[in-house]
Amino acid sequence: MNKIKVLLVDDHAIVAQGLKNLIEGFDFTGKVDLCHNGKEAVKKVKENSYDIILMDVTMPEMNGIEATEAILKIKPNQKILGLSMHSDESLIAEMIRKGAKGYVLKDSEISEIQEGILTVINGSTYLSKKASEALINMIKKTESKSKESANHPLTKREIEILSYILEGYTNKEIAEKLNLSSRTIDAHRRNILQKTGCKNTAALVKWALDNELLN
Repeated sequence: MNKIKVLLVDDHAIVAQGLKNLIEGFDFTGKVDLCHNGKEAVKKVKENSYDIILMDVTMPEMNGIEATEAILKIKPNQKILGLSMHSDESLIAEMIRKGAKGYVLKDSEISEIQEGILTVINGSTYLSKKASEALINMIKKTESKSKESANHPLTKREIEILSYILEGYTNKEIAEKLNLSSRTIDAHRRNILQKTGCKNTAALVKWALDNELLN
């Protein structure tokens, strides 16, 4: 794998330098540029090419959500990974909605930051454990007719099963809750993945956000 070029955007100088040193230590990382607000990030992207941007959320002048939206208008295929101290589910959700491919909390294990970068670089969605848990707390456990709309292909039962999947329940546990066989739940799970085009739980969370199945 070629060394990747990274842009790190963070307004806290000491934290940013520590993260820069950490990321530069990964064996797959090449140059790591650093800037301290969203406006600087947009300017950097106009002048340079980056394999991935690690974007803080709350910053002066232009926050990470605004910067993500602005950058993707310039370079729609730019890969952005949210990186923040904030586990507020609304901030995580908005970053994902604006086009970030994942979200990692700054107090995550080093291995999670490493995995997040590699996962997003390889074209998949990544949520660290704490970020995923925060979004799962937003799940609407509803079987209302409004959620079974033409905007998505899932049935009411599949939406119900999806909510349990996102909460981390196994097929066996879901089967017990719904008084169904594990084989039936397994079939539903395969159908959900096929209909949504998702490969993992992180991608399912993003799909649920995009289709307004989360608050």
